Amino acid sequence: MNKTIGVLAHVDAGKTTFSEQILYHTKSIRNRGRVDHKNAHLKHTSGGDFREATLRALRQGLEKADCMLLEPYYRFKIEVEQGNMGRVLSDVQKLQGTFEAPITIGGKVIINGRGPVANFMNYSTELVSFTKGKGSISLFFDGYDICHNEAAVIENSDYNKDADTQYTSNSIFCAKGAGYPVVGSEAEEYMHCL
Repeated sequence: MNKTIGVLAHVDAGKTTFSEQILYHTKSIRNRGRVDHKNAHLKHTSGGDFREATLRALRQGLEKADCMLLEPYYRFKIEVEQGNMGRVLSDVQKLQGTFEAPITIGGKVIINGRGPVANFMNYSTELVSFTKGKGSISLFFDGYDICHNEAAVIENSDYNKDADTQYTSNSIFCAKGAGYPVVGSEAEEYMHCL
């Protein structure tokens, strides 16, 4: 039975020792290395190696997962005269928003709903314009939700994961004291502790 264990800690917080203990007690390795027992040494890696490995492993995991793009959403409250209700409801739908049943009080209508920040952030100007200053909108941050136009956002970002050397998913493996790169999608084939 395979188990996945995640360890989140500061770069210098003993993750290697902890991970080594887990590997030893699950019989994945035969010996624990200790400097004072002369079966390990201080200079096995360079500073930042474990940080780098963590970032690469995170990237590999994200590439394997079914990720979805999220975007920030507003919760909104729009108050307009009844004559503008149809236009507002139509605008909310065009802006990929949703709304509850409008509440009528006298000659005014209150419309509560939510929608993507990217679409609603400039709507107040348009609302004030077509209501001739008699309409109002209040916007409140309402967390994150699935991006309404994920494919377009990804295409417009012009991001090429294979050209991203700062956050690569490629791994560095060691053999006979030398490191060699392995493409992220092939890294599991080179791992000996899976």
